Amino acid sequence: MSKEQTIPDSFFERLERIIRHNGGTLNNFSEQAGFSSGALSKILNGKKSFGIDKLFNILSAFPLLNPVWLLLGKGPQYLEGGFDYQSLTQQVNAQEIEILRLKAKLEVYEDLIKYRTTQHPPKDEE
Repeated sequence: MSKEQTIPDSFFERLERIIRHNGGTLNNFSEQAGFSSGALSKILNGKKSFGIDKLFNILSAFPLLNPVWLLLGKGPQYLEGGFDYQSLTQQVNAQEIEILRLKAKLEVYEDLIKYRTTQHPPKDEE
């Protein structure tokens, strides 16, 4: 049986399926997604609307989750590969290290310029 054949009927059923699959409780899921379990409970009970901010929170927390499946029930539940946040984090960390290295190098050059201008001022200043 394929993933597409077992799609729950409503958005809320799909959301509950994701909750069960990712932590099992409202508290665990909402903590991972970055919003309160109370808000999630109200959404699931129809007492509060599901906003785009909550959708972005869920998709950011679960990058392999297919947004088309979650919203419309079409396609596979999970995307192949998803977004590689770990690789992006490694690239950002490498860039931060390079920035620190360049800042240190700049300080050395600034000190050298300061030293040369105080030891050997330009001829028009003498």
